[in-house]
Amino acid sequence: MFNKLQGNNVHVLEKSSWAAANLSSIVNLNEEFYQLFLNFAKNSKEKISTNGLRGLGYYLMKCK
Repeated sequence: MFNKLQGNNVHVLEKSSWAAANLSSIVNLNEEFYQLFLNFAKNSKEKISTNGLRGLGYYLMKCK
């Protein structure tokens, strides 16, 4: 599933990073989510990186 959320198409990345960050607020997160959000956060496009950072924030809040 996570491989399909990543790719070269900017529009797909924007929507998948947004959806993954929203999903992370309601589901239990595992190590795969951490890596996914880290990859999104490292992206040079602002919308993708901010969604990645939001997802990382949810991940860190749930891990404490």
